[in-house]
Amino acid sequence: MSSVIFACLAEMPKYKRKFYESSREGMVSAREIVPAVMNLVKPRSVVDLGCGVGGWLAAFLEAGVDDVTGYDGEWVHLDDLLIPQKSFHRHDLSRPLPVERVFDLAVSVEVAEHLRAECALPFVQTLTRLSNVVLFSAAIPFQGGTNHFNEQWPAYWAQLFAKNGFVTADCLRMKFWNNPHVKWWYAQNIMLFVSEAHLGSYPALLDAHRKENLWGVSLVHPKRWEKQADPRNLRLGRSIKQCFSVVARSFGKR
Repeated sequence: MSSVIFACLAEMPKYKRKFYESSREGMVSAREIVPAVMNLVKPRSVVDLGCGVGGWLAAFLEAGVDDVTGYDGEWVHLDDLLIPQKSFHRHDLSRPLPVERVFDLAVSVEVAEHLRAECALPFVQTLTRLSNVVLFSAAIPFQGGTNHFNEQWPAYWAQLFAKNGFVTADCLRMKFWNNPHVKWWYAQNIMLFVSEAHLGSYPALLDAHRKENLWGVSLVHPKRWEKQADPRNLRLGRSIKQCFSVVARSFGKR
């Protein structure tokens, strides 16, 4: 089946090579999370929208998934790929993409916030057409990052998935909340969404959906809070410190 799945008015911004080097670091987190996903979904094929150099797909390959496909823009250097070049396809994620097959699992981690708000629903529709199960994470408000145009709380994305008949299986965040090998943004944001009509086809996922589901509650990881609240990382904090310094010097001269 082939269809045009989404289009956005704004062009996808270009990213520097250094930005995609973080995908290699993401693979460390992926190696922790992927085995749990394998136990819940047991995928034999995985597609990743916004795969970067393929860190997450490489983790799935290590876990025994032979059929992986990744999509990302022309700014990804082929020499940097962590997956076979034949598995990677160049595509501007703000442009229409023909869907010609369905995968056992679709992945999009820390990507959706890089698209304009008008792209959010079409992007989610894309993912739900690619698979009955989606591994998804996106930056929360004020998380910060390169070209973050649409930072939203998990409930925002859960509502968009619900419009496409998908329910939340928010059973991963607490599993990795205190895992030192998982980056805080994954522990804070990563969830599974599954087609409600097909939920019964995944017994382990159905059980987790019923017993371990956080239902997309808004959470801020302690490491993010510490970074946000540290006065050394706040312009206002630095400004106040500078003001006190000026005042102190002024009184000292009197």
